[in-house]
Amino acid sequence: MLEMQGIQGFGVRYTNRAVRDGPPVNPNAYRSMAREETRNWYYRARGRAIRELLGRYVCPEVAKPKILDVGCGTGGTTALLAEYGDVTGVEPSELAIQLCRESYPQLRVIRGTVQALAALVPAGAFDLATVLGVLCHKDVPDPLQGLQGVVRCLRGDAWLIWGDCVYPCLAREHDEFVGAQRRFYPRQMHRLLAEAGFRVVTSAHLLGWAFPLALGMAATHRLRRRFGRTAEGVAERESTDDRPLPGPLNAALEALTFWEWRLSLCGLKAPLGVSRLILAQKRTV
Repeated sequence: MLEMQGIQGFGVRYTNRAVRDGPPVNPNAYRSMAREETRNWYYRARGRAIRELLGRYVCPEVAKPKILDVGCGTGGTTALLAEYGDVTGVEPSELAIQLCRESYPQLRVIRGTVQALAALVPAGAFDLATVLGVLCHKDVPDPLQGLQGVVRCLRGDAWLIWGDCVYPCLAREHDEFVGAQRRFYPRQMHRLLAEAGFRVVTSAHLLGWAFPLALGMAATHRLRRRFGRTAEGVAERESTDDRPLPGPLNAALEALTFWEWRLSLCGLKAPLGVSRLILAQKRTV
């Protein structure tokens, strides 16, 4: 199910063939995101982590940063970022932009891809860029090229928050549902950042506690695919990992996920996790 392919300037990446050969962008993934991104425990925990990074690192240096949210989806994180500065979202999906405008009509969103940033926004215009769950996507042919496009948009000493899924062995149904083609190793993410012109400031796993569960879900998914379950069947579902949970359980998972990540700022980092959240800074010559 896994195959190795080269990335320009990188070496090796692992992709899931079933995801690569699956259907194009899944509209249900965007609809699920629009329903759940303000209440689902994972989105909320990640949002709290982003607030922590902004408050601790970015905003003390730039009081009202100009922010570029690349692959802004249905706008939940973009709205959070708008509390801190002037935000521009970039999103390739017309459906996602429509859903974003329904929920957040005040946000500014440009239609386009991470590969086309040079034609969409001026160089050196932003103090912070966020790239969350974007470079793993099947429609991004080269993650390094994407990061190089992002660094071009940033001023000297500007910041990047990059969050993405990690460890190819964890590829599962949700990856197919959202169109994720690749999962990174943390060291690969760091190397890509270095090649694109960033230095890593802080980097830690999210969902260390959930790694064994995700590994079991990935194994179950591979068995189902081996015995005939198709990618098209996954695409027809209304949700996967972000399905609604009872309120107390949702709150408990949010707190567990955030505080586990928060300990990483004190040096207590989970050795493994389901995703990775990195704060990097553009290097100046």
